[in-house]
Amino acid sequence: MMVCSFVLYRIFLFCKVHFADNVVKFRLYRYPLSYFFGFALFVLIFISSIPVTRFSINLLLTPSLLFVFFIESVVFTSLIMTFHHFVTIQIDRNNTKLENANLKTKSAEAANLLLKQQIHPHFLFNSLSTLKVLYKQDNSLGEEYLVLLADFLRTSISDSHAVSATLKEELAILENYLNLQRMRFGDALQWEIKVNDDVFLQKQIPAFSLQPLAENAIKHNHFSLKQPLIIEVEKVDDFLVVKNSINKKKYSEYSIGTGLTNISERYQLWSGNSLSIENSGSEFIVKFQLNQ
Repeated sequence: MMVCSFVLYRIFLFCKVHFADNVVKFRLYRYPLSYFFGFALFVLIFISSIPVTRFSINLLLTPSLLFVFFIESVVFTSLIMTFHHFVTIQIDRNNTKLENANLKTKSAEAANLLLKQQIHPHFLFNSLSTLKVLYKQDNSLGEEYLVLLADFLRTSISDSHAVSATLKEELAILENYLNLQRMRFGDALQWEIKVNDDVFLQKQIPAFSLQPLAENAIKHNHFSLKQPLIIEVEKVDDFLVVKNSINKKKYSEYSIGTGLTNISERYQLWSGNSLSIENSGSEFIVKFQLNQ
């Protein structure tokens, strides 16, 4: 049975390679060859079994025995070809599903990168606005900010095509950004990062997704030394929670419309899950469920 199956499968592959674009020729060659070799194998099995069964080879000349061999070989060959056909269909279906999944993944990655690239001009616009303000206040302060900004940009966009980054890398970018903003706001801006789990720090998160949350908090809230803006980042179960105190400005700064929507869309593409966003009135909370 194994020999017969192997021979028929080789015939199938031969016809598939040589007549892949011609179904008629494929069938004209496959079926006659398969049934011929199926019958020939039955005859060879009978001949090889003669030393054991002690049948006379002259039996092959008996029409009735040849007819039995012919019927059995047709049935047996048909069953094997049907099995091969079924397996081939399943393989083709799985390959098609795999190709579709790969296409969807590549499409999602392309969309993810496009959304991510929208973030950087948005960040640069706000950074240049901050730099302008600092230069008006103090030239040396502006120069110091410019040096820190250059270092921050080198770190944050060194791998501009990465879809995701480790939480540890993203927290480093966030802290660099907050240190930059402290030059402008002083102790009116406060933050605390409470993530001490080394395993959790190695989990993945959409690249450049934490800094825009801090930027949004600074942009949309009024804060001072008496009423500082407090940003907290912590691990709660399997979630990364980013929250900030709320003291809404009457008039928000100019926005080009990216930020939170961009992060939410990229997180959806990256993880397949929706970003959890809550506004309690006193706190604005964003929750990420991180992947390995």
